[in-house]
Amino acid sequence: MVKQGARRRVALAGAASFLGRRLLGLLEEDGGIARVAALDGAGPVDFKTRAYQIDLGALSASERVSEILGAERIDTLVHLAFSAAPRAHPDGELERTKRLLAGARETPPDTLIVWSHTWLYGASADNPALAVEDQPLRAPRDEPFLSNKIAAETEVARYAAEHPETTVMVLRTAPIVGPSSESIVTRYLAQRMLVTLVGFDPLWQLLHEADAAFAFKLAVDRPIAGSFNIAGAGALPLSRVVRLSTKPHVSLFHPLARAALARLWAHERSAWPPALLPYLRYSCVADRQRATDVLGFEAACSSEEALSS
Repeated sequence: MVKQGARRRVALAGAASFLGRRLLGLLEEDGGIARVAALDGAGPVDFKTRAYQIDLGALSASERVSEILGAERIDTLVHLAFSAAPRAHPDGELERTKRLLAGARETPPDTLIVWSHTWLYGASADNPALAVEDQPLRAPRDEPFLSNKIAAETEVARYAAEHPETTVMVLRTAPIVGPSSESIVTRYLAQRMLVTLVGFDPLWQLLHEADAAFAFKLAVDRPIAGSFNIAGAGALPLSRVVRLSTKPHVSLFHPLARAALARLWAHERSAWPPALLPYLRYSCVADRQRATDVLGFEAACSSEEALSS
């Protein structure tokens, strides 16, 4: 248990990612942080960051994580070691989560903070206007980018039940955009030709990368158990996203779009897997109220400002 007024000691998995680098900078600047252990070798940014080279997917990773948590007297473990966007060949993020949690079971931190995604709520015709944190996660299970994150949340919930002494927080961010970010949306916008669906114009909610890093820093400073939706204010119709991108686009009927994307994805010529087509049809917008009321989070950029930046 961290004593009142004590300086925090943070371990960061995924420190080399765009989000991890942003958060690492905020931790370095905070005089209330005594030590940062970067578990994937990122850093040192300054004297307080110590870099450790760990392959979290390796069988020995859990033992190594436990050793570091104990040796560095870590009180807060932040898990950002997730894929930021879909990949043709999934990179084992679920195994990384299992190994990290196995290490934390041996040396439990006071606080565990885990990155997740608002798109796990799924996109369907019967979606509520705003997805709240306690509703089921109904994202397509045939897309590893989403299904692995749902499975990881299940592992995190199991850890929380086993270790009530640890404050477990899950921050579900909207797709993150910004000058150094990678996400579902940045992958979509990076394509030479943007595909939309005839007759559909769903709302997309976004988050600037600086706001995302701030949310995780806020969680480090104010550990409160539970899940939190983290997003910028407002939501943009996909048609507006396409216009702001200034990219050429084609509008297809759904069956044609699925067949075309399936072929392109299979040949690694598309950044948008066909399993994500529901998000081109239906809105998936998360309720931000709990993050505001309980965590005190307010994004500096709206969804549109985040995209425009």
